[in-house]
Amino acid sequence: LSGTLSSAASGTTITSYRWSVTQRPTSSTVMSVPVVTTTPTLPFTPEGAGAFRIQLEVTSNQGAVSNPDSVQFTVVNALPTAIIGVTPDSGVTGVPMTFSGDRSFGISATITSYHWNVIQRPAGSIVLPAPVVTTSPTLTFTPDRSGTYRVQLEVMDGNGNISSPDSIQIAVVAAEVGLNGTVSRKTHGAAGTFDLPIDKGIAIDGAVTVEPRVIGGGHTIVFQFDQLIDKAGDVKAQDAEGKDVGTVSAIEAGNTVEVTLKDLPDNQRVAITLTGVNGTNTVFSITLGFLVADVNNSRSVNSSDISGVKSRAGQTATATNFRFDVNVSGGINSSDISAVKARSGRSLK
Repeated sequence: LSGTLSSAASGTTITSYRWSVTQRPTSSTVMSVPVVTTTPTLPFTPEGAGAFRIQLEVTSNQGAVSNPDSVQFTVVNALPTAIIGVTPDSGVTGVPMTFSGDRSFGISATITSYHWNVIQRPAGSIVLPAPVVTTSPTLTFTPDRSGTYRVQLEVMDGNGNISSPDSIQIAVVAAEVGLNGTVSRKTHGAAGTFDLPIDKGIAIDGAVTVEPRVIGGGHTIVFQFDQLIDKAGDVKAQDAEGKDVGTVSAIEAGNTVEVTLKDLPDNQRVAITLTGVNGTNTVFSITLGFLVADVNNSRSVNSSDISGVKSRAGQTATATNFRFDVNVSGGINSSDISAVKARSGRSLK
């Protein structure tokens, strides 16, 4: 506050300045009694929002007191300021990150809450689907998809004032993917769907797992991974000579990649290879033999296979006997026996 434009009568000087608050917001208590200074300025810090009127009277060295002069002004609450940070400054899917608003600050009042929101995310991401409000200045965030995220922070102070938003962009890469296992999956009519586990680490010309069930509409090979898969990558199916075989496609489904293999001749060794899963450079490859009716996994069809199917004739396919339901009808019957007999003598090439 300034009274430097005040003046005294000729031949006299101002010796004191008397300041008083004549109007204030109901919550204000600043300068509750008049203040007298010998200088023409007075620091004034309003502690509440609203209208103030400050009155000034000056006194000369002869004791003359001026008429009062006053000024009115309105004080508004200053907005708090949001400042967002993140550790680390780039991310990996499945690895927690910590967003921080601890550098944010209030002016009119202290910060009471932090409002977080993901305003940009990769397709398919569902982490933090709705805004989150916390009373602490940190937020743990675990990205579920690779790509670019932008997270926004607004802060609220004790007066209910909300800051302008601040935001930060982060780049997230896919975590290294681990393969838990691989199965050959087929549906056996009303009996259900059954998975044939595929041995891993077997050379294509070695003792590969054999899929003995009919080719029919094709085969589904399921790669089971240790994390959510958002990109199936590229797939190839090749024979022992490295030549492409059949028609092959791949699609991600949860923590798996489902490979569909069609138009594949019987009696075939195949290597199925996935590259670029979740955008990584890791190569996943399994080998499998396709020999219909080799129910005992000997890589040849013989009397032992015929006996095995005969001994289970009349049974419904289950998790323990489904290999013998060669025609995947849901039950082991004479048509399975006929299928094995018709192929007796064949061996996996």
